[in-house]
Amino acid sequence: MRLTPLNPGKQMEALTKAIDDQLPCTISKQVDNHWQVFKTQFSSVSNEFTPHIHIDTPSNVGFVPNEHVGIGFRIGHKKILFHTVVRDASDQLVITWPKETYAIQRKFYQRSIPHVGMRAHFRYGDMFFSGELLNISLGGMLISTDEEYPLQLERPVSCGMSSKTKSSSYIGQLSGIIKSVSSTSNNGMQVSIQFVGLDASNEGIDLIGQLIRRVRDFQRHS
Repeated sequence: MRLTPLNPGKQMEALTKAIDDQLPCTISKQVDNHWQVFKTQFSSVSNEFTPHIHIDTPSNVGFVPNEHVGIGFRIGHKKILFHTVVRDASDQLVITWPKETYAIQRKFYQRSIPHVGMRAHFRYGDMFFSGELLNISLGGMLISTDEEYPLQLERPVSCGMSSKTKSSSYIGQLSGIIKSVSSTSNNGMQVSIQFVGLDASNEGIDLIGQLIRRVRDFQRHS
């Protein structure tokens, strides 16, 4: 499934509301070759020939011109996403007006339980873990592994998933961070992973489309 961007009128409406109401937003940014997410809010828009959006700079976070970032915010029952580049970071963070903006129903951020067997995996440093996919949403996934290891929270991982019966269902190259770890009775662990950085590139937007198709299928069978 490929996401369809908002038409120019709807994009203008969503961004104008975000700026006028100074809505909270998130910024996806690469730090040491890994994606991290920071919370902030919209501030204003510059009245130039090509408008630029001003955002309050998160504390203790450095940005540089031409850096690619992803922006997300909520309006009603939808989450609005777009990716763009930093124009200026000398005082307040200034980003270029996005070429495309996407609206996603928030129901796809609710965890869904697979109705078919699904495997999932993640790479933690030089270590590789795999196990059963317990639930998934656009926000992240929960994996049950057969082995236990003292994972550190907020550490970056790369992850993916696939059906136990259909090799064509593979979804990989997802970036995430570990949010929680708990032990299981069989000496394994359940690991909750939050997806990050998907809103910051065309490739990430394509992955969101694939995840929506998977989550929608699970929700229909729940």
